[in-house]
Amino acid sequence: MVYKYPSFPEKFISFGYVEDSIRQRIVEWINRIIEEEKLPFDRADAQIEIRYPDGSRRKFPDIVIWKERLRKAVCLIELKKPSWSPLDWYLINDAQSKASIASPQILYFATWNINELVLWKTFEEEAISWEERRKSIYTIAKIKDLREIDYPEVEARIKESIRKFLKDLVEIYIEKKILPTIPVDEFFIYSLRTIVDSLYFPITVEIKKLFSTDQKFRKELAEWFVSQGWNAPSTDEDFEKIARQFLYLLMNKVMFYNTLRKIKNIKALQIPEDVENSEVLKQKLQEFFEIAKEATRDYETIFGLDFLEKIPIPNSVISSLISFINGFSKYDLSKIGYKDLGHIFDRLIPDDERHKLGQYYTNPDVVDIINSFCARSPDDKIADFGCGAGTFLVRAYARIKYLNPNKSHAQILNQLVGNDISKFAAHLSMINLAVRDLSNIENYPLIFCKDFFDILPSKRAKWPKTSKETIETLSGEKIKVEFPQELDVVVGNPPYTRQEELEAYVENYKEKLQNVLKQDWGEKIKLGKRAGIYAYFFLHGLAFLKDGGRFGYITSNSWLDVDYGKYLQEFFLKHCKIIAIIEPKERVFPDADINTVITILERCEDEKERDNNLVKFIKLKIPLKELIPQIDEKERFNFLERFIKLIENAQTLYEDEKLRIYPKLQSELWNEGYDTEEKQYVGSKWGKYIRAPEIFFKVLERGRDKLISLIDIAKVQRGFTTGSNEFFYLTEEEIKRWKIEKEYWMHKEKGRWIPNYVIKNSRELNTLSIKLKGLKYRLLVVHEDKEDLKGKNVLKYISWGEEQGFNRRPTCKQRKRWYDIGERRPARLLFLRATEDRPAVYFSKNGILHDQTFYSIYFDKKYLAAILNSTLINYFFREIISGAGAALGLGALWSAVYEVKKLPIINPQKLSESMLKKLEKTFDKLSIRPVKSVFEEIGANSPEEVSLDKVRPDRRELDKIVMGEILGLTEEEQLEVYKAVIQLVKERIERAKSVEKTKKAKGADPEALAEGILREIDTSKLKKFPDEYISDYEYEIRKVPEGLPEIGSDLKGFFVKIDEKRISCSSSDEAKWIYYAVLNGITSIKIPKNKKVMKDILKEYTSTFKKIENEIKNKLEEYIPDRKLREKVKNIIYKKFLLSKSVKMGGFGTNRKNTS
Repeated sequence: MVYKYPSFPEKFISFGYVEDSIRQRIVEWINRIIEEEKLPFDRADAQIEIRYPDGSRRKFPDIVIWKERLRKAVCLIELKKPSWSPLDWYLINDAQSKASIASPQILYFATWNINELVLWKTFEEEAISWEERRKSIYTIAKIKDLREIDYPEVEARIKESIRKFLKDLVEIYIEKKILPTIPVDEFFIYSLRTIVDSLYFPITVEIKKLFSTDQKFRKELAEWFVSQGWNAPSTDEDFEKIARQFLYLLMNKVMFYNTLRKIKNIKALQIPEDVENSEVLKQKLQEFFEIAKEATRDYETIFGLDFLEKIPIPNSVISSLISFINGFSKYDLSKIGYKDLGHIFDRLIPDDERHKLGQYYTNPDVVDIINSFCARSPDDKIADFGCGAGTFLVRAYARIKYLNPNKSHAQILNQLVGNDISKFAAHLSMINLAVRDLSNIENYPLIFCKDFFDILPSKRAKWPKTSKETIETLSGEKIKVEFPQELDVVVGNPPYTRQEELEAYVENYKEKLQNVLKQDWGEKIKLGKRAGIYAYFFLHGLAFLKDGGRFGYITSNSWLDVDYGKYLQEFFLKHCKIIAIIEPKERVFPDADINTVITILERCEDEKERDNNLVKFIKLKIPLKELIPQIDEKERFNFLERFIKLIENAQTLYEDEKLRIYPKLQSELWNEGYDTEEKQYVGSKWGKYIRAPEIFFKVLERGRDKLISLIDIAKVQRGFTTGSNEFFYLTEEEIKRWKIEKEYWMHKEKGRWIPNYVIKNSRELNTLSIKLKGLKYRLLVVHEDKEDLKGKNVLKYISWGEEQGFNRRPTCKQRKRWYDIGERRPARLLFLRATEDRPAVYFSKNGILHDQTFYSIYFDKKYLAAILNSTLINYFFREIISGAGAALGLGALWSAVYEVKKLPIINPQKLSESMLKKLEKTFDKLSIRPVKSVFEEIGANSPEEVSLDKVRPDRRELDKIVMGEILGLTEEEQLEVYKAVIQLVKERIERAKSVEKTKKAKGADPEALAEGILREIDTSKLKKFPDEYISDYEYEIRKVPEGLPEIGSDLKGFFVKIDEKRISCSSSDEAKWIYYAVLNGITSIKIPKNKKVMKDILKEYTSTFKKIENEIKNKLEEYIPDRKLREKVKNIIYKKFLLSKSVKMGGFGTNRKNTS
């Protein structure tokens, strides 16, 4: 069960738990577990009195666990609410004080906030501070409110965690097991994270409450969200995000202050304990931060005020927050050292939370692979143009230090350039680089905060040598810095957004990006309509790189296989040496349906050098954390040097238990993707060189002189798109009814009239051999103008089609004659474009017409049908080369036309006449039975079940010829092919199901956003139409059906159409009247008899409506950058105040259907 945040305004509920409420319950659980597990403890008690030796004072620990009741205690526990940190300095001191004054003294104590329990040793001579003491940390629960303890699953988890703690306590107390040591930097990271975990929930509730009740705060928070590139807050996750970001930034400030305290000798950060008000607390904190600003004359952007300072802190948590801040100030951060301080800042925000806070954190193993490939000299100038929190730059800093340990902090910072459109991300990047060496705080990193596509390479800038850009230093000062003329290295993890989503945030953004690329690379550059923004990052980033410079990105792997990837492939082949393409074993992006690839490029304008380059396709077989050393920095980079050398030196296929390297000449990649018919680069599926099973490479080797592309011997063409199947596909009954002349649904072959048989989809086909008899549809083919059709029945049919609106459909209206689908030649071979598990190439002896469900293969001989339907070609090769569907996260085996053209097949010209006849004879047997699924054809549902004798006999006979007799594969190798097919198909289908299953509703809540906007708009002026307007006038009743209204006019006059039922109207005003009434849910409509009254009421209603409409439009644009979401929220808003979701912005006129 998930805890539900309260909605505001809500009825006040006065009930809830406090520490005293749950203390006794926990004691009962502890005692039950002691009894059940027969532990060597007497029992536990709550609120036992401990007196000082002189009797002057008494203390009452929350819980005491006894070895002997009231004689010898094992452990004392101080219990707090979840809003307290178990590492609160004062809480620890209080618990230790109670344990130490007891007689006999209690050897162990614990601090516990229900969620986290920390066990301490009361006395430890060698440790002089809490951060150095031995301690054991237990995660007990994950609750936000004490009331969650009533949930059965929460209670069960707490009990199990207590059970583990008590068993450990036995080992520690009885068996003298030593408590673990936690490194000092890990202690501080944990300490800072626990205060965030402790306080975010009550702060979230307070933010949500203020957002619902305070219009000024709501507006400011919405504007702040939009400024971060997010939509206005609407979900609990949104409010949690702002609460946690506020706390992380506050922890950043507190820690930075304490770090600078020793360097600049400023006073300790101590807040008076009697502060009880949120605003006073913030004021006191800011007074200290102003001291830091004055003392350093720097770091203003860290300590300065911004909107986050307006986040409310509930009074209920002020004491615990003050206690933590004051206690944390007592820790001596100078013990850690500047390197470890940097480590703390790096890891303050947990990896799994960075994405939620708008940071796109990249796995450091991926980063180090990319940086090691690209940064080869300690003097390299390195840039990350979408730097996020700075992981690439921080690791580049470490890489330069590895290459030259003598490089100074200032020198390295001068070699690193970062940029991010998010101010929060750029700010964190600047901090994370600055803390590499805080002993030299005057140096500032070169971090820009702007849209990357507003930064131009120096060769296009007006100044002669270098580009100057404005950055904001840590002091808040804006200065001009020189941007390097050419960079040695560009690295990063660019944002993953599909192009169709780009303009959801900024109108005309796509056009802006295209113009930038044209300026970079010339007018001919293009990326296709569906390329993601990461593709633009590739091309614009490469424009900054010098010839010979290296480029490394981690992105979606879709560009390797999908249609729009051809533009990137072509660009890389023309401008770069492709050094390596590496696919990690694990997912790197947080989205479940996105797989990733590392791309390493080297800019090269020498065509011969590019053509001779060996591209290395690398598949990693083990997770990165197992591949790369995780501890010692030097050994880590030493390993990466060896790893890169292995890859770059590989000249032939290499494989071991960790990786596979497949080298491919860059010129061969060009030839593979170049269409000689179209005379252009059309792309190829590069993913096969990474993901294909080992047997694939064996088959390529065996078939080196026997395999060709299908396009080498046959023409491949897309099927037609009618744009209106119900018009163009005719049944015999329809032909008779309309008496359509035969020349429009038949064609002549050798003097005989043959029907235009057409196949609509694969469900009409049962066998590989197409039987024309029984096919339901005939295709209408008309090439004449209407003038020439006068007096013919087909013209009447065309006129009827126009009455139905078929001529206005997008595909039809683009044609010169909307009813003319053009010349179509029947094909003998039909390649099924998409299927889940029944790929097939159908054969028609006489040829047949078909739509886009199939591709036409123009080749007259039946033996090609046999070759194409073999397991090797139809199942194995097709599964590997058809990457489009898989790359897009789809379950279907979907082949693009250019993939089919490049499909590897057996070259029939290499086969004898007798072999070709043998193939045809075998196909005759296979083609007369029903087509089965891949699993049924091979006789197995998993690779383990595959055996040659389970394959269907007719299929096995064909495969023996193709794989055995022609290619020379052994039976063991043929078995590998069958197993690989089952594995590939199964993985594809299961991956699609898994993605579908794990996809969760993400992002904003449209309903909540609509409610929020409606709260700010007065819709009461818009009265119920027409009832609240017509009460004083004479009217007549007109009944209409329920449904979605559509208004229009034609030669017959004005009308309203409700779900295809036409309602004729006497005037435009009457049509509008009925239209608006139906929108308001009225079906028994009062229509005024006086036409002037009708006109006046309509004028009043539409005037009010348009005012409200404009208010809604302004609020939508102000709060919701995402255009698609904006449209969805707009529809909900209209529906909520009785306007149909079909109403468009701009008023009544945009929803008219004028057919005149």
